[in-house]
Amino acid sequence: MEDQDARTPAHSQKKDKGFEYASQWQLMWWNFRKHKLAMVAGIVIIIMYLGAMFAEFVAPYDPSIRHRGYNQAPPQRVHFRDEN
Repeated sequence: MEDQDARTPAHSQKKDKGFEYASQWQLMWWNFRKHKLAMVAGIVIIIMYLGAMFAEFVAPYDPSIRHRGYNQAPPQRVHFRDEN
């Protein structure tokens, strides 16, 4: 009777060795990368966290203050530095 390893190709044996010695996190990452919707959702979550981290830059005004005189004002350009 032949040995199972003798019948399988060499590249298949190397591939199987990686799964045998991979950690649980590596196995989860490999499966996560194959799932396209999970990758898109991961990118969306990263963008949301970045928006939360830079919230003062994205929306520098206090949300509790209302400027009733400017209801019909046009949109303003983005200013990266103060004019003063």
